[in-house]
Amino acid sequence: MGCTQRRSRGLPTKFLCVCECGEEREIQAGALKGGHSRSCGCWARESASKRAKTHGMTKTCEYRIWQGVKDRVLDESCKDYKNYGGRGITLFREWVGDFTAFLAHVGPRPSPRHSLERIDNSLGYEPGNVKWATRVEQANNNRGNRVITINGERKTLAQWCAVFNRSYPTVNQRITQSEWDPVLALNTPTPRPFGGTNTRNWLQSDSKNYITGGD
Repeated sequence: MGCTQRRSRGLPTKFLCVCECGEEREIQAGALKGGHSRSCGCWARESASKRAKTHGMTKTCEYRIWQGVKDRVLDESCKDYKNYGGRGITLFREWVGDFTAFLAHVGPRPSPRHSLERIDNSLGYEPGNVKWATRVEQANNNRGNRVITINGERKTLAQWCAVFNRSYPTVNQRITQSEWDPVLALNTPTPRPFGGTNTRNWLQSDSKNYITGGD
């Protein structure tokens, strides 16, 4: 085992490691120090395979989501690794090779509109920091979201788009790039509705509640 990359310009220190199975792989120093990387992945795959034979849920959406989380966090060949494991996002050790432990904590997926969300985006997939959430809820949890006050009521832009069934990307572009007034951006119809909800809020269902001004 030897150092193949030293920390420089935001790049982490890496070591070339040899797994017990003989596989060689570069691992970040932080993962080694924290004990998050104990094999090339063969241990996790073997453990998951053994458990899969007992829980019978390998074809469920919950299992696919769990597998996707592991790929993003642990597999450096995954295209999304750089945004997750590559920047220090970890997976709770007891969940790495145990789907049933993961499922026992998060519970079944409430609906096809829900996906797994980290409550605090700076932390990893761990107990107390993961939940099922819709696209609207995840947009509202985004650190870069925009909060707008209209007629004395504060909502994130995603919430206002859901209220008026507007396309979030279109309204966001109107405000941030074209410098539209938020009220005008929300009142003007968009080519397609907001993708995060099919429910009409009381504000949009009654014409007398249509937004006409704000602060």
